[in-house]
Amino acid sequence: MSIKPKYVLEPSPERRIAAREAARILDCSMGHLRSLGRKKVLRTWKLGHSIVLYSLDEVTAYGKEKSVGRRKGTVRGARPQGFSPDLPSEE
Repeated sequence: MSIKPKYVLEPSPERRIAAREAARILDCSMGHLRSLGRKKVLRTWKLGHSIVLYSLDEVTAYGKEKSVGRRKGTVRGARPQGFSPDLPSEE
């Protein structure tokens, strides 16, 4: 009898990135990125209690779609204020 782990992250051909890197790519705050995940705009994978991963392909496609929309004037709202981390990094 073998014990199966409760959560298993299957291997995938798509590259998954951390929330901080996804927020840098989209040039938005991490709070806005979390809201995109809650609204199911971007798929998320949760590892443990606090680590959330995003698909690199989806993040870049969403960023391109929004930048094209801003140029055409079809995206409402102000331009993003830039990357804003939740906590200061240890860099």
